[in-house]
Amino acid sequence: MSDETQIWQPLARILGQEAQAIRAGDLQALVLLAQAKAPLVAAAEARAQGPRAAQPGAAEALAGLRRQAAANQRQLGATLKGMRAALRRLDGLRRAGRSLQSYDAAGRPQTIGAPQVNLERRA
Repeated sequence: MSDETQIWQPLARILGQEAQAIRAGDLQALVLLAQAKAPLVAAAEARAQGPRAAQPGAAEALAGLRRQAAANQRQLGATLKGMRAALRRLDGLRRAGRSLQSYDAAGRPQTIGAPQVNLERRA
């Protein structure tokens, strides 16, 4: 059986599924795909560095897999950057309800706390 049918085609299929999972935000699927992808990547690397004679088109196939994996990596990096920005924004909104960030007369930042409201209950 050739490298293409044993390793490259399944790896290309997994990389395609990975790209779809990234776009869909399906983190659970990404974990499962990473587990399935790891042995195929290891096998592809071992075959690429092994003493066997290269099959026709092997270099092109491996280059395509590298491009696909790099595209997924960029997409995942952009997704993580967006998630971090959303978390920072949510944190800022949470803090806005408790205090206010301002500047004093000298231009130094200062935090002004929200007034404490004590409610007294009477029976």
